[in-house]
Amino acid sequence: MASVGISTIIYANGSSPIATKYRVEFLDRKTRRQLDRIHEPDFSRITKAILQLENDPRPAGCRK
Repeated sequence: MASVGISTIIYANGSSPIATKYRVEFLDRKTRRQLDRIHEPDFSRITKAILQLENDPRPAGCRK
């Protein structure tokens, strides 16, 4: 399963961060093995969509 972490941007002058950046990590070995079994072109399409969640964790059409 992919886990989503939050990284906060902190500035040297101590001001509050403008944006919060999300990080997608595949911590579970089972998830990594399942992704490794997917063949091209599906693999590229799926990994691209997963990594885009770093920039937009709730894209249009997603459900909570």
